Order: sequence, then C-alpha cells, then structure tokens
Amino acid sequence: MKRNYNLLLVNPWIYDFTAYDFWSKPLGLLYIASILIEQDYKISYIDCMDRYNREILKLQNRELPQKDEFGRGPFYKEEVKKPEVLKNIPRRFSRYGLTEDVFINELTKISSPQAVLILEGLIHKKLAVRLHTPNGIHVLMINEKIALKMYQAGVKTIRLGFETVDPRLQSETGGKVTNLEFKKAVDYLLKAGFKTSQIGAYILIGLPGQNLQEIIDSIRFVIDCGAHPRLVKFSAIPGTKIWSEAKSHFNLEGEVDPPFS
Repeated sequence: MKRNYNLLLVNPWIYDFTAYDFWSKPLGLLYIASILIEQDYKISYIDCMDRYNREILKLQNRELPQKDEFGRGPFYKEEVKKPEVLKNIPRRFSRYGLTEDVFINELTKISSPQAVLILEGLIHKKLAVRLHTPNGIHVLMINEKIALKMYQAGVKTIRLGFETVDPRLQSETGGKVTNLEFKKAVDYLLKAGFKTSQIGAYILIGLPGQNLQEIIDSIRFVIDCGAHPRLVKFSAIPGTKIWSEAKSHFNLEGEVDPPFS
C-alpha cells in the first residue's frame, strides 16, 4: 500500500568533552530508513555529524576535512555550557557536528515532512539541543503525545501550515486543515509547554480574489488561538489551475511570478 508520508530522520549531534570520527555511522537509524523505504515511505535525512557538509567546510576554511586513509578525522565543534552534573569536571564541553544555523538551512532544502523521527536518546539523555521546524508542520500530525515529545526533545521553533481562516479558500487550496483542527494543534502545543512566540502559523497573502479583510481575519484568528501569524507571499506553480487564475486575475502576461510582478 502506498503511504503518502514524507519522514525526516535526523542523526543528532554529539555533546561531550571530546569526539572523533572513527568512520562512525548511525547504523540503527539507517536500518530504520531502509525498512521505511521498503514500506513505500519517502525519506529525507539530515546527518548532524556530516564532516563533509559544505557550509561546515567553509567555517573551517578548508576544502576537505582532515582525514587519513581510513576516513577518520575531527568533527567541527562549538563549546557549550556543561550540564549541571558535569560542572566540576575541569574540561571544556562541546557540541560536535553541524552548527544550528547550518542545521536550519539543511531543513529548508527538503520537502516538508509529515513526521519527524528523532532518536529517543535526545529525550532520554536530556541533551541541551535546540531543534527547529521552519518548513511548516502539517497540523493534522500534531496531537497531544507528539506535542509533548517535541517539547521534551528540545524543539524551539515551530511553524504550522495554516494559510487562511476562510473555509472556502481552505477548500480551494487543497482542504489541508480546518480552523478547528488548527486550534486543536495549537492547544496541544501550548499545553505541552510551548510559548506563543515559539508557535508560528503561515498565512498566505496574494491569492487570486483575496481581500484585505480575509487576511486581517486570518491574523486575528491565529492570535486568538495562541500562535504567532507569519505572512508569506503566494506563488502559483506554472501549469496548475490556480496559476491560470492568478494570471487572469492580475492581468499578467508571459511566464511571470505573480507576487513579484
């Protein structure tokens, strides 16, 4: 059976006094990925321990990581605050792997995942990690259990796909979420411990036939639910029905992008 889910698997950072790459690979996570692929899931993968990431190489001012003939070498590291239990150990404590900015940039390169699989060790070991979801989480994937797990795992930035408060426009743009479903998701996140400033909701502006009052109503609804509205420009995909409607509505000619005309 075909499963229309895009899953994001993440190999997390190492927090320790020292760490070195002895050609270490997240074998268990890769086994899970292979099983999911066999079940027709679409998999995206971010390796926070990737020494060959181009942005990390730029930070280190070198073209290739230092390595020997066996592929061994040092990870990029940033010193971080020690956990309370380790405060009396006279050694520097670091996070090894991608920087937070690089991690966020990697998230923006992949398709929006419907589910995120983070190693249970992030919660079990109580690591001081900061996770971000800038691509817009599908509201229907948020329930009370998932919201709590996200909070416990260290998620700091949440973006929800909402688009509009208008039921008609919701239906015309795919019927991905209703106002009630959105409110439930925000309620779960707030109950889990997230603050309003951490919960952003994307609202589309520039839709064909959209009026100012509908945008204002959408903003007010998001605020009333306890989330933070974030406006994004609508951009139609050439060849789609709404692309033709946008060109006609805005009196556009040629292959142009409506928001930037």
